[in-house]
Amino acid sequence: MKTILQWCVWATLLAGSPFWTAADVTVSFHFDTFTGLDFTDNTGYGLQGRIVSSALERPARIAGVSGSENDRAVAFTGKGALAGDDSNTFSFDILPPFTIEVWARTTRAAQSNTAFVSYGFPDNPTQASGGYRLGLQEGRLVFSLYGVVDVLSGVEFPPDGQWHHAAAAYDFDRGIVHFFLDGKEKQSVEAAGDVKLPGRLEVSFGEVSPGFLPYIGDLDRVRISEGILSMADMDSDPATVKPVASTTLIYFSFDEASGNYRSQGSRPALAAVPVIDLLAQGVEYQQIPKTAEIVSDSPSGKPGDTAILFTGQEFALVEDPGGILEFPEDWTLEAWIKPQYVPDRTNAMVLYAYGAPGGGHSLQLAYSADDPTQLNVRGTAVGVLDIPAPNTFVVYDQWQHVAVAHKNGESMTFFLNGQLSEVIEYTQGMRPRTNEFLYIGTWPNALAFAYVGTLDRIRFSDRALTEAELDSDPSTFTGIETWDLY
Repeated sequence: MKTILQWCVWATLLAGSPFWTAADVTVSFHFDTFTGLDFTDNTGYGLQGRIVSSALERPARIAGVSGSENDRAVAFTGKGALAGDDSNTFSFDILPPFTIEVWARTTRAAQSNTAFVSYGFPDNPTQASGGYRLGLQEGRLVFSLYGVVDVLSGVEFPPDGQWHHAAAAYDFDRGIVHFFLDGKEKQSVEAAGDVKLPGRLEVSFGEVSPGFLPYIGDLDRVRISEGILSMADMDSDPATVKPVASTTLIYFSFDEASGNYRSQGSRPALAAVPVIDLLAQGVEYQQIPKTAEIVSDSPSGKPGDTAILFTGQEFALVEDPGGILEFPEDWTLEAWIKPQYVPDRTNAMVLYAYGAPGGGHSLQLAYSADDPTQLNVRGTAVGVLDIPAPNTFVVYDQWQHVAVAHKNGESMTFFLNGQLSEVIEYTQGMRPRTNEFLYIGTWPNALAFAYVGTLDRIRFSDRALTEAELDSDPSTFTGIETWDLY
């Protein structure tokens, strides 16, 4: 059974030296230790990855609260959300006191860690936490000042499949959040704190942010207003929409028959678009997390040894702001793979990549355009050149070890099951990375290239390895010993 290694070195008895330095093995992912959706680098560098799903769909347009002919709402199934870029208008960058209102309908009970409407991020390793939300926690209304306080009410939102009006009014001066349901105040909860400016100015409907659960249900008439609204001033009558007043900062009716949704109010118009469309436009956006499918099928077959299964709809994302995986010269990428045959796929499918687009390195599998049953290995200096290994083929539905070693200014060497397969001359060098992410199982925002199958024991090294140094023995983690940190 594998364990999380505090520090890794490689034994090099075959090379006549007792040990190499720990820097030879930069990172290794065994996929054996998961906390929630996260997995941890086994070399002790502190890199963590998370599983995200790209099985997104556009929220559907449905009949709105009033039931009138042109009144529409939006339905969320848990597989998609709406998002708007607020970095130019600062429409949602507001200070309390303010009031948030929504019309919502759901049959899903006890929803948690989700939002009807959310601005900013509650927690992001590379960006400041800040913003706010109105959502659900344990099926009850919750108001959050991200990075400051979560104010959980005792007001249960009814999962009865009927439309209900929900609101939270934050009285900053008195330090109170007033919670309303169906036009009546239900509870006042003490709270203190100001709105922190988030590192990313983005509003979302139907989710909070990556790592949180999506809202499942319908939304209509989302309104944010300056000040503490009275019950008479709230938009709580289903048949009559309150007029957009000077105090109305943001109002989304979701009544557009097509295209993006546009806000009304005293702030500049802000568009809310489906997350799937943001992906299509190449805008970086963290997709909806889902439970990773961890399987006992592994190269070693030992109890406790697990691997990770990709269906083509999810991938793993590792944040690397410190550039641990940025190798400008020599490197080796290796993995155990068990690919599945996808009959309609002729494009290259990425096994894993770092630094894309523009720079970095990758190990890929590529279908033959003439015969998709043939699958060969290739390495990539991202943004420079793809280097195919024309004589290095893998098979479907079997565990195999693949590796590519890059010697700067010389070659890329390909290995299959621990044996030298071929050496391809390569003298064009590398480009530095252009982002802070390692993608496992796909290329950024390109699901057509998604890997389908099982992966295990992904390992990066900061030099070109030989046959004897590879992790190619299925039953033994070659040359890895555990050293304690001092």
